Amino acid sequence: MKTKILFFVVLLALTPTFSTVSYGQAALQRLAGGLLRKAVEKRNNTKALDVTNDLDVTDVKNDLDVTNDSGKENNSTNSNDEVTLVVFGKAVDSEKATAVALRSAIEQAYGVFVSANTTILNDDLVKDEIVTISSGNIKSYKVLSDVKCEDGQEMVTVKATVCISKLISYAKSKGASTEFAGATFAQNMKMKELNKKNELQALQNVLSMTKELLQVAFDKKLYVLDPTVPTARINYPSYLDPYLIKQYNNYQNLTNGYYEMVMNVVMESNDNTDKALRSVYETLKSISLSKEEIAEYEKIGMTISKINIFIPGYCKSFENYWQLTFRNSKEAIDKWLLKFISLFASEFSNFTIVDNLGNSSTFQGILMAIDNCTHDDRFEGTVSDKKRLDKDGIMNLSGGSYFTQGTGLFKEGVNIYLHLPKYEYSQREASRLILSGMKENDKYAYWIIKFRIPASEISKYSNFKLMPKNK
Repeated sequence: MKTKILFFVVLLALTPTFSTVSYGQAALQRLAGGLLRKAVEKRNNTKALDVTNDLDVTDVKNDLDVTNDSGKENNSTNSNDEVTLVVFGKAVDSEKATAVALRSAIEQAYGVFVSANTTILNDDLVKDEIVTISSGNIKSYKVLSDVKCEDGQEMVTVKATVCISKLISYAKSKGASTEFAGATFAQNMKMKELNKKNELQALQNVLSMTKELLQVAFDKKLYVLDPTVPTARINYPSYLDPYLIKQYNNYQNLTNGYYEMVMNVVMESNDNTDKALRSVYETLKSISLSKEEIAEYEKIGMTISKINIFIPGYCKSFENYWQLTFRNSKEAIDKWLLKFISLFASEFSNFTIVDNLGNSSTFQGILMAIDNCTHDDRFEGTVSDKKRLDKDGIMNLSGGSYFTQGTGLFKEGVNIYLHLPKYEYSQREASRLILSGMKENDKYAYWIIKFRIPASEISKYSNFKLMPKNK
């Protein structure tokens, strides 16, 4: 059966202006070719590749089914002789990265079904031979994603099916011990334990893949509004640190001889967005349980947990979201979801504003972003801590609004309003990630930044642009 390779490269020119600037293009130039999509299947000792044109966006969205491929763990009458794992590999090129991933699948299966003594796997000849289709150990595999990393290496996600009996026979032919062979009475439970362990490893690798993809998946654009005359707004929030209250009120009193400036930093989709989101989704879909597996796990009373993910353009409404079911505990999956959304918080706060004089203005955006993305009063102390913000000189004014002092233009103070992806914790039901609740599907997040400039200095500034804070 023919398979497809999808190759996509975007190069955009960086053209800063006073009103709108994007530096996502620079990341694209650095990681050109990074969103290489391969779908490779090897069956019956054959390998077929078919090169096609880029996928249409409508094809991407229509193909996103919330149910997984059936039979990942029990996909044939020989289900006790096969185990399918989602594995990752990283190397100088796709071929070597795929070999690393397949070797990981072999190692995981070997340690569970063949022998605890994995010395044979370190033999140089065995390393190369054991992952070949001709050896019979790898029955089939499919490359789910191929990402060009910032360090120049390739990171691939592979869904691989290992033949246990072939692996046992192979080990015996090499003179290795096979003390686990023949323990078929516990084979099914062994598979489930292996898949549970593999799931956590795979989810951890999803974080690494997502971090790379986010660098090119969105454009950050700066919109500068016309200056206005500020008005004093005095506030005395009694629960906050007295020193912060003094800073806040001093800033609000900067009216006579000052102008108020407003800058909007918006995270907008680009040509890579659909490809990046699809890569993440398809990987999560392959890791999660199918409907048939959910029924089997529930029948034997094994732990499962669910998460819901809402992304505009893919999900028609908040009720029509992606629901993914996993083998690990709700606590473990919720912790992973927090780490996942924190990647968005980190990337969406990774900017500084540079003016035409060459000065850089910044603030502790990452702390606000993580608080805004993850804060939930029902999960106090675990997700977000307002006292920590106070300690770092940030006032949480509630409703997504913050006040702090920064550098450059923000040294006197800056009011900030955030609209970022949200993590919604549920104690009993599935926790939920909302990537964006904005009506415009091409805008995923934004910052409204308000600060004040002395009237005598405002004529100095003629241009502002965004630059990444961390490269």
